[in-house]
Amino acid sequence: MALRIIAEDETVTVSIEGTTFQVRVRPGRWFAELRIKHMADGEFNEQGFSDDVWAGTVVGWDRLENADGSEIPYSHEAASKAGRWMPDHVESKLARVARGRERREEQASGN
Repeated sequence: MALRIIAEDETVTVSIEGTTFQVRVRPGRWFAELRIKHMADGEFNEQGFSDDVWAGTVVGWDRLENADGSEIPYSHEAASKAGRWMPDHVESKLARVARGRERREEQASGN
């Protein structure tokens, strides 16, 4: 099996606990450039970085709910704030997909 590079427009559908997310896979340089953008006077703006990562990688969802059970419609603005309230296990899974790590692990195991 040949190594497949990450295309800028690659989107992966991920289902977690009844919610479907559309996640844009980004190359490492995209994350590096974003990290540089959020360095100011030697301090890293972690919240700004997180908001931009979510806005740039989560491009849609279906059936995401608030704690009261009401549905949260997808919007770019809602996506940019999603990391502030997303459960850790969901955030971790989506980050692995967005960085292309899920695919690299499958390739390494021969799947």
